[in-house]
Amino acid sequence: MKLTIYLLLIMCLPPICNAQNANLTIGRGTNCFGRGACSITIENTNQYNATFIKKPDGTTLLRIYRQKLDKQDEDRILGNPITALNMNSLKFKMEEEISIYPAIAPPYSSSNSKRIDKLKVGVYLTTISTYYIDILILDD
Repeated sequence: MKLTIYLLLIMCLPPICNAQNANLTIGRGTNCFGRGACSITIENTNQYNATFIKKPDGTTLLRIYRQKLDKQDEDRILGNPITALNMNSLKFKMEEEISIYPAIAPPYSSSNSKRIDKLKVGVYLTTISTYYIDILILDD
């Protein structure tokens, strides 16, 4: 029985380890123009408001926690307030490329080709729920 529990634990660890918490700064700032994200830093504390999740298909999901944003930041992240009517049509737009420091790489990847070191200019597929804003980042 112990062996079964240990095997299950070992099998479940990789999906748990493929996430990295981050602190996302939103809206206008010293070096930020327009809507979207101004900066992304890696946080080792509980003060994060987003998580990068590496998915098995090779894509990365930037999950923003809505409950950790104030109303003004939530409205600025997508350029409009989130309502029941526009929830399925809003998109995340980066108007200016930003670097992510330190670079985020999945723990199982030894290749720099899978490393995400910036969010590029463009419009990203977005899924909005009650608790999250999920932004799909395709790896090049």
